[in-house]
Formats: sequence, structure tokens, C-alpha cells
Amino acid sequence: MEETLRAISGACGSKVTYSQVSRALWSILAGREESLKLVGRRSTKRTPPSTGDALGMVEYEEAVAQFLEVVLKRS
Repeated sequence: MEETLRAISGACGSKVTYSQVSRALWSILAGREESLKLVGRRSTKRTPPSTGDALGMVEYEEAVAQFLEVVLKRS
């Protein structure tokens, strides 16, 4: 995450914070609401794993990342 944040900061020519990147990403997703709904209807439903299931959490987060990747590519 640190390396990605440095790359974003470098591209912007100024220091960018985690919260700024987070707000920017939420803004992008808010603009893709139709794609979120469409892709969501076609996606496999998942339940988050229990808190102690580290491997399950990694798999769950990867599934969320893949879902978001599809949404953003559709737009």
C-alpha cells in the first residue's frame, strides 16, 4: 500500500494521503452505481468469514477486489 501511495503521490506531484485516495475511490465507485447493480446481480453471493479465519478473509477480500475490477472495466 505504501508503494502504491508513493506512486500516486509521484503522479500527482504532491503528497497524497490514504484518506484522500479512499475518498477518490469512493467517488469513482459512486459514479458507477449502474455497473455495480448490474454486475452485482450476476455475481456469486459471498458471506464474510469469521474474524479468526485469516485465509478465508484473504479469499473474501480477493473476491471483492475481482468484483470491483469487473465493475470498473465495464464503465
